[in-house]
Amino acid sequence: MNDEQAELDRIILHLLGKDDEIGKRTKPVVIYNNDEIVKLDLSGLKLSILPDGFFNNFYELRELDLSDNEFKIIPDGIFDNLPNLKRLILSNTIDPSEFVQEDKVVLPPLLFTKLINLKELDISNNQLDGLNDDVFAKVNNLEKLKLSYNFLQNLPSSIGALHNLSYLDLDSNFLPVEQSGEYKSHTEVQSFIYPYKEVWLKEKSKNTTTTKDTDDASIEQELQKAFSMLEDLF
Repeated sequence: MNDEQAELDRIILHLLGKDDEIGKRTKPVVIYNNDEIVKLDLSGLKLSILPDGFFNNFYELRELDLSDNEFKIIPDGIFDNLPNLKRLILSNTIDPSEFVQEDKVVLPPLLFTKLINLKELDISNNQLDGLNDDVFAKVNNLEKLKLSYNFLQNLPSSIGALHNLSYLDLDSNFLPVEQSGEYKSHTEVQSFIYPYKEVWLKEKSKNTTTTKDTDDASIEQELQKAFSMLEDLF
């Protein structure tokens, strides 16, 4: 790590009140390109809150990792000044007891509203009981979505509008079998992860490359196997 990189990391950690982490981290906090910060890794810092306006000067940020923290609050507009963000990792990032609404652990409903260029979102492992119906309404460019290891019993309707979605991970939730079939019917998802099973849904074509060389019949067989496994779990 060069001196400039080390100084940037020191400044960020100081602003976050994490001076004790300075010099200890094995990976850089900040990655920059052409004098712009393009990646920010704040994972594993056990943060409970971010300073007001913390992301206001990260306009060119492309990747943000906030995983493995203990946030007690994530305000709705916290990501509003990150229009170029493409990858957001929020896995295992909240204190679930602080995000309870009507006896359910949920994220703020407008959290992703301004992330119009987001392509990958990971909100796995947060003990979420539900998601606001419109939570994904504005992230139309989303290609990869990880919702695994939560307590979800249904999916928000806004998922159906994610026409660019090619990867959806729902592993280890409490979704009923019929919901997976409903989701399949109105989206064009390439891979659909359900408990212990990966199923490819998008029909093969000359213009589509998949990691499984399979025909329609074998796809249907894979689906039936996956759904049979689910029936055994409920």
